[in-house]
Amino acid sequence: MVAASAVVFWLAFRSAELSDLDRSMSAQAQVLTARVHDHPEAGLNNVLPAESAEGLAVEAIILDGTGQVLDQTSRAPSPAAASSWARKALQRTVPILATARIDGHTKRVLAQRAQLADGRVVALVLTRPTRELQQALSLVALYLAVGAAATVAAATALGCWLAGRAPRPGGVI
Repeated sequence: MVAASAVVFWLAFRSAELSDLDRSMSAQAQVLTARVHDHPEAGLNNVLPAESAEGLAVEAIILDGTGQVLDQTSRAPSPAAASSWARKALQRTVPILATARIDGHTKRVLAQRAQLADGRVVALVLTRPTRELQQALSLVALYLAVGAAATVAAATALGCWLAGRAPRPGGVI
Protein backbone atom coordinates (compact mmCIF):
# COMPACT_ATOMS: atom_id res chain seq x y z
CA MET A 1 0.00 0.00 0.00
CA VAL A 2 2.83 2.37 0.86
CA ALA A 3 4.62 1.64 -2.43
CA ALA A 4 1.40 2.16 -4.41
CA SER A 5 0.85 5.51 -2.69
CA ALA A 6 4.42 6.57 -3.47
CA VAL A 7 3.97 5.66 -7.15
CA VAL A 8 0.67 7.55 -7.35
CA PHE A 9 2.26 10.61 -5.72
CA TRP A 10 5.24 10.49 -8.12
CA LEU A 11 2.96 10.22 -11.16
CA ALA A 12 0.87 13.16 -9.94
CA PHE A 13 4.03 15.21 -9.31
CA ARG A 14 5.36 14.36 -12.78
CA SER A 15 2.08 15.34 -14.38
CA ALA A 16 1.99 18.65 -12.51
CA GLU A 17 5.58 19.48 -13.47
CA LEU A 18 4.97 18.67 -17.15
CA SER A 19 1.80 20.78 -17.10
CA ASP A 20 3.75 23.74 -15.72
CA LEU A 21 6.41 23.30 -18.38
CA ASP A 22 3.76 23.06 -21.12
CA ARG A 23 1.94 26.18 -19.88
CA SER A 24 5.17 28.14 -19.87
CA MET A 25 6.06 27.00 -23.40
CA SER A 26 2.52 27.73 -24.64
CA ALA A 27 2.70 31.25 -23.22
CA GLN A 28 6.03 31.85 -24.94
CA ALA A 29 4.64 30.43 -28.19
CA GLN A 30 1.71 32.89 -28.00
CA VAL A 31 4.12 35.79 -27.53
CA LEU A 32 6.21 34.60 -30.48
CA THR A 33 3.20 34.01 -32.71
CA ALA A 34 1.81 37.49 -32.04
CA ARG A 35 5.21 39.12 -32.49
CA VAL A 36 5.99 37.25 -35.72
CA HIS A 37 2.58 38.14 -37.13
CA ASP A 38 2.75 41.82 -36.19
CA HIS A 39 6.50 42.40 -36.66
CA PRO A 40 7.99 39.75 -38.93
CA GLU A 41 11.22 41.74 -39.21
CA ALA A 42 11.92 41.25 -35.49
CA GLY A 43 14.22 38.25 -35.05
CA LEU A 44 13.40 35.53 -32.56
CA ASN A 45 16.46 36.42 -30.49
CA ASN A 46 14.91 39.86 -29.95
CA VAL A 47 11.57 38.39 -28.86
CA LEU A 48 12.45 35.43 -26.66
CA PRO A 49 14.37 35.88 -23.45
CA ALA A 50 17.61 33.91 -23.25
CA GLU A 51 15.95 31.85 -20.53
CA SER A 52 12.60 31.54 -18.83
CA ALA A 53 11.76 32.77 -15.34
CA GLU A 54 12.79 29.31 -14.09
CA GLY A 55 16.23 29.68 -15.67
CA LEU A 56 15.60 27.20 -18.49
CA ALA A 57 16.71 27.97 -22.00
CA VAL A 58 13.96 28.17 -24.60
CA GLU A 59 14.88 27.38 -28.18
CA ALA A 60 12.76 28.27 -31.22
CA ILE A 61 12.82 27.88 -34.97
CA ILE A 62 10.34 28.95 -37.66
CA LEU A 63 10.08 26.86 -40.82
CA ASP A 64 7.87 27.25 -43.86
CA GLY A 65 6.03 24.43 -45.61
CA THR A 66 9.11 23.48 -47.64
CA GLY A 67 11.31 23.15 -44.55
CA GLN A 68 13.19 26.38 -45.18
CA VAL A 69 14.32 28.14 -42.00
CA LEU A 70 12.82 31.62 -41.77
CA ASP A 71 14.23 32.48 -38.36
CA GLN A 72 15.74 30.80 -35.33
CA THR A 73 17.18 31.55 -31.92
CA SER A 74 20.88 31.14 -31.26
CA ARG A 75 20.34 27.76 -29.57
CA ALA A 76 17.58 26.54 -31.87
CA PRO A 77 17.20 22.88 -32.69
CA SER A 78 18.77 21.82 -35.96
CA PRO A 79 16.55 22.28 -39.02
CA ALA A 80 16.74 18.54 -39.69
CA ALA A 81 15.41 17.74 -36.21
CA ALA A 82 12.75 20.45 -36.31
CA SER A 83 11.46 19.76 -39.82
CA SER A 84 9.54 16.61 -38.88
CA TRP A 85 7.80 18.50 -36.06
CA ALA A 86 7.11 21.40 -38.43
CA ARG A 87 5.46 19.09 -40.97
CA LYS A 88 3.24 17.60 -38.26
CA ALA A 89 2.31 21.06 -36.95
CA LEU A 90 1.37 22.32 -40.40
CA GLN A 91 -1.05 19.40 -40.81
CA ARG A 92 -2.89 20.17 -37.56
CA THR A 93 -4.80 23.07 -36.15
CA VAL A 94 -3.90 22.34 -32.53
CA PRO A 95 -0.39 22.57 -31.06
CA ILE A 96 1.65 19.41 -30.56
CA LEU A 97 3.27 18.84 -27.16
CA ALA A 98 5.65 15.91 -26.69
CA THR A 99 8.91 14.82 -25.15
CA ALA A 100 11.51 13.69 -27.69
CA ARG A 101 15.21 13.29 -28.34
CA ILE A 102 16.34 16.28 -30.37
CA ASP A 103 19.95 16.74 -31.38
CA GLY A 104 21.00 14.09 -28.84
CA HIS A 105 19.17 15.59 -25.86
CA THR A 106 15.78 14.88 -24.32
CA LYS A 107 13.61 17.96 -24.75
CA ARG A 108 10.03 19.04 -24.41
CA VAL A 109 8.72 20.06 -27.84
CA LEU A 110 5.87 22.41 -28.74
CA ALA A 111 5.11 22.66 -32.45
CA GLN A 112 2.29 24.78 -33.82
CA ARG A 113 1.09 26.65 -36.87
CA ALA A 114 1.49 30.41 -37.08
CA GLN A 115 0.44 32.93 -39.67
CA LEU A 116 2.73 35.68 -40.88
CA ALA A 117 1.50 39.18 -41.69
CA ASP A 118 1.69 38.40 -45.42
CA GLY A 119 -0.71 35.45 -44.93
CA ARG A 120 1.84 32.64 -45.17
CA VAL A 121 1.34 29.78 -42.75
CA VAL A 122 4.53 28.61 -41.06
CA ALA A 123 5.48 26.21 -38.29
CA LEU A 124 6.85 27.42 -34.99
CA VAL A 125 8.84 24.79 -33.10
CA LEU A 126 9.89 25.48 -29.51
CA THR A 127 12.07 23.14 -27.49
CA ARG A 128 13.18 23.20 -23.91
CA PRO A 129 15.65 20.88 -22.15
CA THR A 130 14.15 18.45 -19.64
CA ARG A 131 17.38 17.85 -17.72
CA GLU A 132 16.22 19.83 -14.66
CA LEU A 133 12.82 18.14 -14.75
CA GLN A 134 14.43 14.69 -14.88
CA GLN A 135 16.71 15.58 -11.97
CA ALA A 136 13.74 16.76 -9.88
CA LEU A 137 11.75 13.63 -10.70
CA SER A 138 14.71 11.40 -9.78
CA LEU A 139 15.18 13.21 -6.47
CA VAL A 140 11.48 12.92 -5.60
CA ALA A 141 11.58 9.21 -6.50
CA LEU A 142 14.57 8.72 -4.19
CA TYR A 143 12.85 10.53 -1.30
CA LEU A 144 9.69 8.51 -1.83
CA ALA A 145 11.62 5.23 -1.89
CA VAL A 146 13.49 6.08 1.31
CA GLY A 147 10.26 7.29 2.97
CA ALA A 148 8.36 4.17 1.93
CA ALA A 149 11.13 1.87 3.19
CA ALA A 150 11.30 3.76 6.52
CA THR A 151 7.52 3.60 6.89
CA VAL A 152 7.43 -0.15 6.25
CA ALA A 153 10.36 -0.73 8.65
CA ALA A 154 8.72 1.35 11.38
CA ALA A 155 5.36 -0.38 10.91
CA THR A 156 7.03 -3.81 11.06
CA ALA A 157 8.96 -2.93 14.21
CA LEU A 158 5.87 -1.48 15.86
CA GLY A 159 3.83 -4.55 14.88
CA CYS A 160 6.43 -6.90 16.39
CA TRP A 161 6.61 -4.83 19.57
CA LEU A 162 2.81 -4.81 19.92
CA ALA A 163 2.65 -8.56 19.26
CA GLY A 164 5.11 -9.16 22.09
CA ARG A 165 3.03 -7.06 24.50
CA ALA A 166 -0.23 -8.81 23.78
CA PRO A 167 -1.50 -10.96 26.67
CA ARG A 168 -0.99 -14.67 26.20
CA PRO A 169 -4.31 -16.53 26.26
CA GLY A 170 -2.87 -19.36 28.37
CA GLY A 171 -1.32 -17.04 30.93
CA VAL A 172 -4.55 -15.14 31.60
CA ILE A 173 -6.60 -18.18 32.58
